[in-house]
Amino acid sequence: EGGALVVAESPQAARISENRVVLYSPWAQSAEPGSYFYGGQWETIDHTLAGPRLFDGTGLEYESFTVVRPDFLVTAEGYPLKWDSNRLSGYSDHLPVLLTLSILS
Repeated sequence: EGGALVVAESPQAARISENRVVLYSPWAQSAEPGSYFYGGQWETIDHTLAGPRLFDGTGLEYESFTVVRPDFLVTAEGYPLKWDSNRLSGYSDHLPVLLTLSILS
């Protein structure tokens, strides 16, 4: 019988047991509205997930999560500057997400 993958909204909930893996999604605690803008709304469909070993105080450790918004990737209003095949300009309708880790000894 297979196990389950569960996505948690707090790092404290991240754990691995015999039949379940619980990974942390930083979106719930993020001030970011999303990385993808569609139909007049921000969406959080781009993900990075962190396992419990990133919160155990040794080795690689979770530090932060953000959406990367350099000026060249967004419109004046801050929306993704999606590719326009008619004008042959733009980038993507998704903004990159960045998970920063630190190294502890």
